[in-house]
Formats: sequence, C-alpha cells, structure tokens
Amino acid sequence: MKTKPGQESAFPIGSGTSLELGMSKRFYAACAAMQGILTSAKEETLLYTFEQAIPQLALMYADELLKQENE
Repeated sequence: MKTKPGQESAFPIGSGTSLELGMSKRFYAACAAMQGILTSAKEETLLYTFEQAIPQLALMYADELLKQENE
C-alpha cells in the first residue's frame, strides 16, 4: 500500500510491508523542527505564539524537508 510522502514510518519495525509501526517521518521532522524553534525563541514570544504558530511553523519546515527529500 502506497502512502503519501512523509506518512511512512520514521522507524519501521520488520521488513517490507509486514510491520510498519511508530511515528511518521513528518511528525518526527516536525518534532525536531519544534525543538529548534523553542530553543532559539525568546520566552516572551513563546507565551503568545506557542499554541498555534510554533506547531504550524514546525510542520511547514517538516513538509519542506520531505518535499526536498522526495525530489
């Protein structure tokens, strides 16, 4: 079964199509991007933007990374 780019498992278990468990590549990349964003952001900025802007920005970075990986 074909999956969308980034939806395949970041850490598959097993071989081939037998077992593919775990988080998606997109989620894993977004977590790494969010960690960098949070590390470099100023505390006063986080209070107002965390709920929506930072997760959206992290997913944007993850999508761009996956797009470039699949070119």
